[in-house]
Amino acid sequence: MVEPEDVRWVVLTLHGAPRRVASDATAFAGREGRWNATFIGVWTEPEEDESQIETARAYSRSLDPWRIGGGYLNYASEASADGLETEFGAERFQRLRAVKRQYDPSNVCRFNHNIAPD
Repeated sequence: MVEPEDVRWVVLTLHGAPRRVASDATAFAGREGRWNATFIGVWTEPEEDESQIETARAYSRSLDPWRIGGGYLNYASEASADGLETEFGAERFQRLRAVKRQYDPSNVCRFNHNIAPD
C-alpha cells in the first residue's frame, strides 16, 4: 500500500511575467491560471512502480475539477501526440506543428515530448 507521505506535492503561484503575457502569445499554456500544482512520487523499489505511478496520477486527477486545460509539460514523463494537443490547446498545437514543419521537417529534434511535423 502506498501511503500519502510517499507522494510529494508542489503548489506554485503564477504571477509576475507569466501573467503579463497574453495566453495565446507563446507555447506556454495556462497563463490564465493562478496556481500550478504537481505531485511527485518518490520510491526506490522497482516492484512499486505500478502502484506509485498510479498514486501520483490519482492525486493529479483529484484536481481535475479545477483544471483549466493541460498540464505543464516539463513535469510530464509521458504524453502522447493526442495528449500534447490537449496540453497545448488545439490552436497553439497547430502553430507549433507549423514551426516544426518549417524548421525541422525531418523531425531530427524528436525527443522528450515530440511534436511531429506532419
